[in-house]
Amino acid sequence: MTRTVDRRWKAETVCWGRGEKVLGWFRKGRKATPASATLAVPNRQNPHFIHDPDEILKILRDLCHASTVVSLYFPERPQQGYGSSLIEVGRGALLLDQVNHPEGHAQLLAEKSFRALSKYKGVTVTFDCRLLGLTESEDGLRYRVAFPERIYYPQLREFFRIQVQSLKLPLHIRGRDEAGDEETVVGRVEDLGPNGIGFVLESDLFIRKLDVLRYCVLRIEEDRQLTFDVQVRNVRPWGRGGRIRVGARFVNLSKRNAGLIRREITRLQRRLRDEGT
Repeated sequence: MTRTVDRRWKAETVCWGRGEKVLGWFRKGRKATPASATLAVPNRQNPHFIHDPDEILKILRDLCHASTVVSLYFPERPQQGYGSSLIEVGRGALLLDQVNHPEGHAQLLAEKSFRALSKYKGVTVTFDCRLLGLTESEDGLRYRVAFPERIYYPQLREFFRIQVQSLKLPLHIRGRDEAGDEETVVGRVEDLGPNGIGFVLESDLFIRKLDVLRYCVLRIEEDRQLTFDVQVRNVRPWGRGGRIRVGARFVNLSKRNAGLIRREITRLQRRLRDEGT
């Protein structure tokens, strides 16, 4: 069953199904873009963009649960934004609250492609939105937009580390002792991020700043292992018993291993959340 809804800025049709009203359009807006178009060409080489769906889902759900203000705007007119918020986040689509500005609402419906901007942990996060339609609820209209393929969030790539001390993850490290003999020891991972790792050693390995430790081995995804090289950025005493705490960044990391590390970070985040630590 369909009926026509006359609004002063656009003619629409309502399609009924599954207990909700999903609104579509009789005609495209003057500046409408094809359904497959995006506002920017994805560049997976840019370290500030997140492409992992699990990472994107977590950030968007956090914004949703916190009822954080989301500004909707058009990239060619960044000075003009319309206040909204995330109402629901799923892997297939997002629901955004209707903006209160009639002209802004009309432009969003007409152009169908726009951008969302918000703050996550004090850092700007943005993502492209492709309008799929409208959903009508008791509280008003919602914009139903496609789940973004990527989001811009520089904090995660450059500084973000998850604290994993409670998980007691082993890290096998190959180095040399004070006598110069090769030795492999087992350390404990303290934190892990897309660009580096922190760990504690209980050994007599001779480690200095800028040393490169090759063939470090970390168990990932429970039944797999990841081998990588790191460059030492800082070394300091840790507690008693001659232990040291090492901060290091990944070097010579392949795209495949970088992706595995990002997925492992997401998996460990879920594990920490499930365990309440």
